[in-house]
Amino acid sequence: MCRIAAYRGTNPKEVERIFSALKRSAAHDTTLERIGAKDPRHLDGGGFAISVPSERFWAAAKTTQPVFESSLQLPDLTGMHGEIFAIFHAQKKDAFLRRFKLGVTLPVIIETPWSTIAIATNGSGVPYKGNGENGYSLGSNQIIMNRRVYPDGSHSTNIHYWNLFHSASRREYYTLYRQTLENGVAVVSSTLALQEGIGGQPIRFGKVYGLRA
Repeated sequence: MCRIAAYRGTNPKEVERIFSALKRSAAHDTTLERIGAKDPRHLDGGGFAISVPSERFWAAAKTTQPVFESSLQLPDLTGMHGEIFAIFHAQKKDAFLRRFKLGVTLPVIIETPWSTIAIATNGSGVPYKGNGENGYSLGSNQIIMNRRVYPDGSHSTNIHYWNLFHSASRREYYTLYRQTLENGVAVVSSTLALQEGIGGQPIRFGKVYGLRA
């Protein structure tokens, strides 16, 4: 059970706004409380990944400490030109993973010879046969950022995201919202949209979207 977000736009202050909202929601997640969680905090670390293709800039950082208590800081994007792409993650492991100290700190960063992929995820989506909503056993949100570096040194970046869900009783928690900001667009977990005032419209379930202005 995590909180995730992504941004595409040109305003560093909007990046800071989303990261601040993520940290506040990780400190006290009222959406999590409404589905019966005993502890509304996200205590298992998190981080971010940021790309500015026109500046050939890339930064990623993670912490195992709660994001709202850690010294994790965004890079200074002041003076950079062009679009900023960013994803954010505040992590809450389930009791089994925490007890046995399993799992990785998110977002996952995968390096390949031709690209860098950053993945922020909330829950998991496992297909199953039988009766059930949308045919998935658990709720899941995914945000994937793909940064490519070409032989001439130029960069390109894109972000895709989607919703899957299982139970109507947890639909609110597993809904992503898309919001148009003054200088960009964001997709955020429900806690950031509803509790932290970012707002937006819920996205449809079961469809992959590209994050575009």
